[in-house]
Order: sequence, then structure tokens, then C-alpha cells
Amino acid sequence: MALERANQRLQRLVAVDTLTGIANRRHFDRVLDRELRRARRERLPLSLIFLDLDQFKRFNDTHGHTQVDEVLRRVARTLDESFRRGGDLVARYGGEEFVVILPGVDSHRAGLYAERLRRRVWRMAIATGTTNASDRITISAGVATVTPQLPGGADITANALLRAADQALYCAKRQGRNRVAMASAHVETAAAERAIGLAS
Repeated sequence: MALERANQRLQRLVAVDTLTGIANRRHFDRVLDRELRRARRERLPLSLIFLDLDQFKRFNDTHGHTQVDEVLRRVARTLDESFRRGGDLVARYGGEEFVVILPGVDSHRAGLYAERLRRRVWRMAIATGTTNASDRITISAGVATVTPQLPGGADITANALLRAADQALYCAKRQGRNRVAMASAHVETAAAERAIGLAS
């Protein structure tokens, strides 16, 4: 019994980001591969939200580590509270980047979920304390969805899905930040991009 508890604790330590308490990148990679295989098998959509904090480098350069870490923890908590369905996974990808895996969720619903999250972070009103950046912490997000039953959908890899979400994130950045952009994961170029969120 003690050995089983120790093994569970060790597995948790390996899977969890120590700063934020949510899943780490290693665990995210494993779950994404598993959920992609399941989506193909069950012919269900799988959506991915890739997001980061806008102009966070300026905030990081202005404030100490304690304040920066607290902001990352608060955003992680908001993410964790926003995605509570069984199967959803929220993870810290690295630095100020976060990812959300949404099994069984199509692109329209995933875009709505990402927009709701963007608004929640905006309403947190975490002041940046700088004059050059926005007056509060905001996020930009890219959403990509794979639909196995569509032509080419079953061939999309985890890397291609992640790349599509990442390209959509940078589309949101180019369009002015504090918004959500959608990507077509069925082509690796993510050509079908559109912004759906604007500053509240």
C-alpha cells in the first residue's frame, strides 16, 4: 500500500508543472498522442487551444520573479477552472505558453471556449504596471481542430495539429493581440485563419 502511494506520488510529480500545479509539457505530449489515436478510432473531433500571455516579456523585465510567478499561477488556475470536463487537459507548455486539449470538441465550440477564456483573463484585470504595454495582462490564442472523418483528417499528426494551433496563435498576435484565431488543421499551412475575438 505504501509502495503504491509512493508510485502514485512519483507519477504525479513527473506529470505536473511545479510552478503552476497543472500538467507539464511531457504529460501534455503523452496525452495528445493518446487522444489523437482515440479520435481516429472513434471518428470524433479533437481540438487544441495554444495560448500565451501578451507582451509578457515586458512584464517580466519590469517585475520580480515573485510577481511573475504569481501571475502565471493565477492564469493557470483560471485555465484549470475553465476546462473541467472529463478528458480535458490543461498544461503549461513552457514559459508563459499554455495548451488545452479538448477531446470530442469541434472547431466552433473550441473557438467559443477559447474566447470565453480570453474574456475571463481580461476581466481578472491584472495590471501590468508599465506604460508601454497594455494596462492589463491579456492572452492571445490559436485554435486547431482535427476531424478524422473529413478527407485527410485521419492523417494529421500531433505535431501538425500543434503547429496549426501555433500558427493560428501567431495570426492572433499579428492581428493585434488579445484575441482568438482559428486554424484549419487539415492543411499544415493553416491557411484558413480568422480572428474571432477583440478587446473587451
